[in-house]
Amino acid sequence: MPREHYALEEQIIAERNLEQAFFIIVSGEVSVLKGDRLISTLGNSDCFGEMGYLAKARGTATIVSRTEGSLIKINATLMEKTSTGCQLHFSKH
Repeated sequence: MPREHYALEEQIIAERNLEQAFFIIVSGEVSVLKGDRLISTLGNSDCFGEMGYLAKARGTATIVSRTEGSLIKINATLMEKTSTGCQLHFSKH
């Protein structure tokens, strides 16, 4: 799977933007912000953006990198290349 690298304090998702992908953290940490308030910190193997991706809704939080790291970005094109079983499993969860 293709990986995307990000720098320290790089904004990955902006609150209220429509994102057509979700992300899995391969390495590093990100902050989840609602306005200027820190909601959570995510790290290796965590994912974000999946609710907006599935619901095709605008983001409810901003995601900013706390460290340098890498992500797997999964969009509709990549998801279509997976098996039907994988797609169903993902949609179920």
